[in-house]
Amino acid sequence: MIDFRRGGVEVETRAWLEQVLAWTEPARVQLGLEPRLPERNGAQRAREALDSGVSIEDVYRDAVAETRRTYAATPQAA
Repeated sequence: MIDFRRGGVEVETRAWLEQVLAWTEPARVQLGLEPRLPERNGAQRAREALDSGVSIEDVYRDAVAETRRTYAATPQAA
């Protein structure tokens, strides 16, 4: 991630997400929301799979399947 407010400084994505979670905590507490961040992000998991010999096609297929499992269904257009 690039923090343009601090002059284009690179920031680790996890650190940035933790800052956002800290900033939004009061509102999240009131709404009863508590996000869970995975230990590794999708790119890290994909790189690990590729390094262990999984084909790029299978990595992509798994990423699509994970997205379908973890995102709410969108309403069908009428």
